[in-house]
Amino acid sequence: MSKYLIKGQPPSPGCYVLVDENNSPLKLIRLSRILLTPEQGMYEGSTEDREAALHILGGKAAVRVSTKTGLKLDYPNIGGRRDVFQGGPTTVYIPRESTFTISRRSPRLDVLLVSAPARVDTAPALIRPEDAAMSAAGASNWRRRVYNCLGDNIQADRLLVGETFAAPGGWSSYPPHKHDSENPPYEMPAEEVYFFQVNPPQGFGVMRVYTDKDDPEPFDEVFVIENNDIGLIPRGYHPVSAAGGYEVYYFWAIAGDQRLYGAWREDPQHVWVKYCEKLLD
Repeated sequence: MSKYLIKGQPPSPGCYVLVDENNSPLKLIRLSRILLTPEQGMYEGSTEDREAALHILGGKAAVRVSTKTGLKLDYPNIGGRRDVFQGGPTTVYIPRESTFTISRRSPRLDVLLVSAPARVDTAPALIRPEDAAMSAAGASNWRRRVYNCLGDNIQADRLLVGETFAAPGGWSSYPPHKHDSENPPYEMPAEEVYFFQVNPPQGFGVMRVYTDKDDPEPFDEVFVIENNDIGLIPRGYHPVSAAGGYEVYYFWAIAGDQRLYGAWREDPQHVWVKYCEKLLD
């Protein structure tokens, strides 16, 4: 089994850790999944010294946030899509040293909780579907939809969060790019995690994580991704492809010392593809 892949399991009610420093090469990002059903209708948590985001995969929620300054925010009825393929994303950003409660407002509520260490105080925020900037990236069979949920629209310390949809037979994170070297403002070191969903769910895709051949510690791994799988990207290029007939979705979270979306470098062998995009549109 690749150290850059965590095989997914069907979710069960409650909150359980998917990724942390104990089961992955990532040093900053932690990812958990919260599933609320009639058996468990509420979850309470604390961010401690980390900033966090609650990202609704499916269902309707009520979220309450209390910050260390005494600010209390109540979002009583947010979300609502059936699953990630049936509507836009809803995300709640939660600062460090805050407590939060999430309750279901639908028979089933499926949420990702992602966090990273925070060095500064920030303000909580609600990002509704209309607030998440959507862009169509790429061209031809590497065109995909990208939603930036936590980007320039809010002030955060480390976290960048969003969603990407690759069409059946299509590619994403393409041409391959990486963000593991310091060359500001063009490339800044940051780790990343992908959480995959596939439509229909019996489908699959392929992910490759690799370095330049002259890297001091080179590697090159290719593996099959299926529903609920998790891709780990401590460094290296990381393209994804979807099998024919199957749409591949992934939630992504990026964290580094500098928070700058787009600070990455394309693989010089394949960057020519990017220059063809305007001709193919």
